Amino acid sequence: MNNLTDPTLRFRRYCTLQELRPDCEPVTLVEHGTAAPYRTGPASMPDHGKLRDQATVQLPGGGRTVAPRRPTRSSSTCGSSTCSTAAT
Repeated sequence: MNNLTDPTLRFRRYCTLQELRPDCEPVTLVEHGTAAPYRTGPASMPDHGKLRDQATVQLPGGGRTVAPRRPTRSSSTCGSSTCSTAAT
């Protein structure tokens, strides 16, 4: 697999990242971001770095983020992320 849109990628993980601040409404920084898959080895993923780069998103105002490879649900005063998995 060489691309996040490769038909051999059977499961895709999507994430939303929000900035949370006390006494403020949440600000969505990334909506429906695609996570890089687990690294399974060079036979099936010869260039995992390329997949990770494809999952990296530029943030408004500068910076960048990459979606986690595992489904997580976390929150804090600085941000939260939710992930979902879809079979293709």
